[in-house]
Amino acid sequence: MTSQTMDAEAIEQALDHHRIMMVINDYFHALDSRKFALFDRVFTEDAVYEAQLVDGSVHRFEGRAAARAACEAGNIWRTSHHGVRNAGIEIDGDRATTNIYAMDALLDDRKLPGDISAGPRLIQHGLRYVDTLERRPEGWRITSRKLYCLWQNITASPAILDPLPEPR
Repeated sequence: MTSQTMDAEAIEQALDHHRIMMVINDYFHALDSRKFALFDRVFTEDAVYEAQLVDGSVHRFEGRAAARAACEAGNIWRTSHHGVRNAGIEIDGDRATTNIYAMDALLDDRKLPGDISAGPRLIQHGLRYVDTLERRPEGWRITSRKLYCLWQNITASPAILDPLPEPR
């Protein structure tokens, strides 16, 4: 193997890592911007999504449309912010696995029955996503995702600032 061949392989592997991280980022951007059409760039049509919530319950969604519908229905927050903390990516040809640690911040200003709090709540979670991806003609896509909610923190009455206008 020549150094040019090794360089080309290293470049292609770096590009694959970047492309996979773009899939991960598109998922979080879809949630936070509520642009769920981005799921077409994230999941295969037949993807399986399992979510283990903080209460230990497990929910399974089969197919991209089911995963999208569940995420849309669950996006009840005034605003949300998701951020990757670290990402492990293993690539083997046209398949890859990821182990993503992330955190979210969810602003919940709903008034729930029996709620005695003085105002909105900031809910934060530590999250772990374990994904299997495949390289398809349209690019890397998630075929299987397992979400684990590792911890939760709820802060009552956080300071709320009016959002800045959208950039033009």
